[in-house]
Amino acid sequence: NAKSGQTVFMKMECYSCHRITIPGETIPAKPAGIGPDLTSGYGRLPKEYLAEAIIKAHTVVAAPGYVMKDGLAGMGNYNHFLTVQELIDLVAFLKRP
Repeated sequence: NAKSGQTVFMKMECYSCHRITIPGETIPAKPAGIGPDLTSGYGRLPKEYLAEAIIKAHTVVAAPGYVMKDGLAGMGNYNHFLTVQELIDLVAFLKRP
């Protein structure tokens, strides 16, 4: 459920590092830039990649221009903070058209 996924995005404060623009919606704007802009392109990535990128520190960065530190992408491990349903919904939100 993409709408529930948006709620998870807000609850987890993903906007602290990632910028995302949704027509007709207001997402808090923080001085992002730590992580890639999730507005375009990320929806084309496989849902499995997105889920894995959220729940474990990964070694592949899909966005150009973002460097890895100590062999890992800057995004940490979030598997202890999300239920399985929240993860599914968050991925649905990221893959929305």
